[in-house]
Order: sequence, then C-alpha cells, then structure tokens
Amino acid sequence: MSGNCSNTCGDGVCQIWEESTSCSDCVNTIFFGAIDDTGYPLMDSLINYEPTIKEVVKYGYSSDIATDKEGKLWMTYINYSTGELQIVSNNLNSELWSNPTTITNLEGIATPTLAITYNGGVKSLWIVYTNESGCNEILVRNSSDGITWSDQVTALAGDCATLFFNGPSITKTNSGYGIIYNYYDLDCSDGGCGVGYINSTDGITWNTENVTVYNFDLNEIGAFTDILMDSNGVFHATVSSGYGGGVLIGYVFNSTDNGASWNEELLISSIMSGAGLPIIESQDGELTVMYLDSMDGVHVIRTLNNKQVWGDSERIYTPWSLLFDGNTYCSIAQLNNKNYLMSYQWTGSETNQYVYYLNSFDLYGYGPISWVNRNNTVYALTVLSGVDLYSTNSSDGTFFTAPQIVDSDAMGSGNIDMKVDNRNYCTGLWGSFNLISVFESSDCVTYTSSDVTLPDSPSGVTIMQDSDDTYWIAYANSTNINLMHSNDLMNASSWSEPVNITNGYNPYLIQADNGDYILAFSYDEAAIQYIGVISSADGITWGGFNSIINAASLSPAPYLLESSNHTFFIFYNNAGEIGVYSSNDLVNWNPVPTAVSTVNNFYYRPAAYSRIDNSTRN
Repeated sequence: MSGNCSNTCGDGVCQIWEESTSCSDCVNTIFFGAIDDTGYPLMDSLINYEPTIKEVVKYGYSSDIATDKEGKLWMTYINYSTGELQIVSNNLNSELWSNPTTITNLEGIATPTLAITYNGGVKSLWIVYTNESGCNEILVRNSSDGITWSDQVTALAGDCATLFFNGPSITKTNSGYGIIYNYYDLDCSDGGCGVGYINSTDGITWNTENVTVYNFDLNEIGAFTDILMDSNGVFHATVSSGYGGGVLIGYVFNSTDNGASWNEELLISSIMSGAGLPIIESQDGELTVMYLDSMDGVHVIRTLNNKQVWGDSERIYTPWSLLFDGNTYCSIAQLNNKNYLMSYQWTGSETNQYVYYLNSFDLYGYGPISWVNRNNTVYALTVLSGVDLYSTNSSDGTFFTAPQIVDSDAMGSGNIDMKVDNRNYCTGLWGSFNLISVFESSDCVTYTSSDVTLPDSPSGVTIMQDSDDTYWIAYANSTNINLMHSNDLMNASSWSEPVNITNGYNPYLIQADNGDYILAFSYDEAAIQYIGVISSADGITWGGFNSIINAASLSPAPYLLESSNHTFFIFYNNAGEIGVYSSNDLVNWNPVPTAVSTVNNFYYRPAAYSRIDNSTRN
C-alpha cells in the first residue's frame, strides 16, 4: 500500500478507499502486496519469512515488555551480573534503546512484571516483583517517566517460615489496582497452595485479604501469572502450574465482579517450564495469550467474535533458536501500528534478552493466502499451521479480522485460489491429496464445500467463472496442467474429465475482457525456470504459447490480471523480490519496477488486485 497518509482525492495517490469512478487518482492503478519488518504480507503465500530479532540486553533475564499509548516500548529485566532490576525503553520500534535505569538493587529480586496504566490521561509505569531473600514479599513501585521511581511498597508479606509467593502481576482496575500471584506453603494438601488476588485503591495501601482464584492440587506448584482488565471491565488472569516436571498446564480465569469471584475459561496443556503465560488485549479488541509449547515453539491463542469464545492454539512462525529449552520468560506487547512484539530470554552460551518483532498476521500462523476485493472489502482464504483453512477480511487491506474456520484438517498439498464469481459470491479452491476442495460463500465469511475427486494429486490450483457462467478449474500434477469445467460449481459429479493442455505447474487462469481464456504458469527448461502464457478462444483449444520471463527462481508462481485499459500484469516470485511484467498483447512483455526487494524474504505468488472499476479480478 502507498505510504502517503493523505486521504484527499486529487493528491495523485490512489488509496484503498478511492474509486476510479469518482477519483482520477485511481485510473490504471495497481495495488500489490509487500512484506517488511513492519508491514502486513499481502501475498498468496509466504515461505521462510523470518521476522526481525533484536538483542536488547546482554546478561539479563526475566524480561517483561509493555507499550504505552505514545508508542514507546518498555522492557524490564534483571541484570545477570549485578542482580539489579533495570528498565530500558525504545521509541517507535527504532534500533536504539535507552541506557538502562536501575529501579532497585534489592537482593533476591525475582519474577518482575511491568504494567502501564493511565488515570485521567496521566501515564504510570508499575513494576511488581518478589523478594526471595527475606520473607518472600510482593513489592510494588511506580514511575511517571521510567527514570524516577517511587519508594518500594510491600503489597503482601510472607510469614518468613512457610508462606511463599511467586510470579505476581499487576493491572489497573476501575477502582484502583489489582495483583494476582501464586502462593504456597509446605503442605498443599490443606489448601495452602493456589492463586490469589489482592487489590488497592491507590497502589500504595493494599487489601491483604486474599481472594482465591484457584486452589492447586497436592504437589502442584504455580510458576507464572499475568492479569489484565479488558475494555469491557472484565478481569482475565493466567497461571501456569505443574508437578515438578518440565511441562506445565496453563489456565485462564475471568472475573466479572471486580475480582471478588473467578471462573476458569480456558485450559492450555503442554507449556514449557519457566516460559510464562502472558495475556494482552489486542487493538482489535480480542485477547491474545502467548506461550512456549513444550514440543514445537511459540503458540498463541486468541479470542474470537469480541471475546465470546477462544479460538484454537496456533503455532506462530518461530526462529530455530526459540525451539530449544531454556528460552523462557516470554512476554508479548503490541505497537501502535498493530504489529506484535515478543521478548524472550535465550540461555544458550550466555543469558541475553531479545525482542522478536512479529508481523501482525504472523499471530495467525503462515501458509498459502489468496484474496479478493469485493465491495471495497478485502476477503482472504488462508491456511494456518499447514492444516486448517480459514477466512478473514479487512476494510483497508492491511489489518485483518480474526480468522474463521472454513475447513479443518484438510492437509492441503497445493496452493489455494479465490475469485469472485458472477453472483458476487466468493469461490475458492484448495488442492488436497487426490481431490480439490471447492468452496463458495455469499458473504465471503462462512463457506460451504464440495470435494472433486481427481485421478492424481494437485500441486497447484486455480478457479474462475467465465461470461457464460461456466466454472473452470486448472490444476497441475507432477508434470502437466489439466483443465476441467462445470456449470454447477458445488455439484462434484458435474465436472468434466481433466484434459491436459500443457506441461508446467503453478497455473493461474483468467478470462480477458475480449472473452479469451488466458493461462499463466511456470515451467522448466534445461534446469531454468520460466513463466509461460497460453490462450484460448473457447477454453477447449489452446495455443499461442509465449515464454515470458527467465524467472531466476524456483517456482516463480505467476499471478495474472488485466486492468481496465486492457494491460496485462504478471506478478511472480523472483528470488527474493516481487517481480512484475506488463504487456498489451500477451506477446511482448516489459519489466515494471517495484519497490519490493529483499534478500531475506522469499515471495510465492504475490497476490494483487486492480482497484479500477472496483475490479473483482483478485
């Protein structure tokens, strides 16, 4: 998308909300997706994309991060060398972090957590931590600027003999402040172990009459907690607990009566020991919980439909370094640009604190994506964790709604494709083993499906409906591209037998404005990858083969569209770049410069659509 922030027609920049029928800026304008460290990947699929990882602190551990309304990122941690509790800040995702400020050098500091609150527009940073060298107190400090901190306040004190506290977390409430924490004595069998909640009207004087959130079983010990009050005034608290092994269980509790009573709302299994269970309210109003799974890295679980239900656990893209035991104390925050961040401690050869910059859509996993523009809304189908097919949509083409399940456990083997048909329905395909799953939806959110059995497995699929209302599917097997058609999209038995029309793979099919059928595809010749184009007047007899591009890349995966001035565009992966070619006659093709170029990312079939005439050509 354009980086111009103007929303005025006539400024020479076509914005997502402007139409060519009412705004000259949008004449012959093509939008296409890109990806970087801070932008949403508007593309068909994404392979080997690694978000930025930045080391913040050497020789630090037990980090927590939070962002304020001004966009500043804050991180607290314990200095491994000195034992001091310190804090650093970063303005707007810059490379430079502030010099550390020491909050306290109290001996025995453990499990500090950070919260940023606002009261009448006045910002306060709150830090809560335990003192394990004395009577195991829960201690609180606050600051307006992160530099000058209040005196230490004892929120809750142990009895110096049997009662201990661990993993506290603080939040702002409607009536003041609240802290959740683990407590345990020497005998859990008498109810002396569990999760407690205390409150305060001013953060200084605390009501130490404990409200029990959860009682631990015998020998069950709590590890970490987190708490927040959401925008609806509901409290949500997390706790991870276990029985002395390396795998913990996670709980999410809620309270609708200001912490007076609590109910379990979510159970999470298989959390890595010592990893924490942070929870935030995202800017879309949903809750996001992050944890390190004991088997395969970082996972998130998000609520759906304005916190009505919890979605499925999704593994987000994780660098190899996060998959090893010892990467602990994960914490999550969100910047003003809606991108997510995760801090974690890597304890490989030395104890360092890192911030892991997550693209906003990375929280939903990664996989093939196809999307269309319909009625000024972008609708997408995407695969999460390589297994399930989801739908999502966006009013601005940048930030998308929480995905809704379309097809579970489909285990697709080919890319997906999506088009708007003549009924203004969203139609889609997903190749899976020896069949193609066909989807349709009148609202582009809730889909029905039908499976078309094939004689072989598809490795790439594409769908379209022509001007005579006939649907066409092209798919690739190991060496050939095959074509089939039907007048009844969801009737699996109505599809014609597949007919081989050319050698190649990664097909993409459209109908041109003159009625011709145009197929773009990848093919190999003498170990070199090319993009080819063939055409047909009726979809049956094909000819006019043209070699377009020496792609210099494996699986260039072309994406084809025609603009309203009858110029054809091909978008493709070009070894770390998004390549674009244009042609007026499908014979002579010229490169189109793009601003998307990186050696760190790999693009697969960049999705693109034309805003001209509110085109439904994806």
